[in-house]
Amino acid sequence: MKDPFYAQVIFTIERMIYAADEAARIEGFQLTDSQIRSVLIKAEKLARGESPKLIATSPRDALLAELAQTVSHPPEGMMEETDKPDGTTEMQPLEISEWVKAIEAAQGSIEIRRSQTTGSRDYLDYLKEFIGQILTQQKRSKQISEG
Repeated sequence: MKDPFYAQVIFTIERMIYAADEAARIEGFQLTDSQIRSVLIKAEKLARGESPKLIATSPRDALLAELAQTVSHPPEGMMEETDKPDGTTEMQPLEISEWVKAIEAAQGSIEIRRSQTTGSRDYLDYLKEFIGQILTQQKRSKQISEG
């Protein structure tokens, strides 16, 4: 998972989490690291073909259930380079087993950054700052290239 390609795959998952956290903020509630950890566990189970319980009785639960569904599979069009027997390479859709490894890596990231305090947002706050910086850099690059 230290390969730059896999860093991009994990970043894709983290962008999904970031988007859900922003949607929660707009709706007037906050998500917690523990809720995101639970979502990733459910997403991994979904990706493996299991059927975890996804409850959507409140706006928060509905958002978390939707996030689990979204994270359970790679975005359409996500490709990886694979080696062919003749020594050449070709692009193929990312295998679900590789996507599951990325989900597991995102879970590890939460474990590293979250505190054991109830309601902790240490991971989500880190993610907000990290992705915010990247989005700002991308915006600046786009402005420079446009003119």
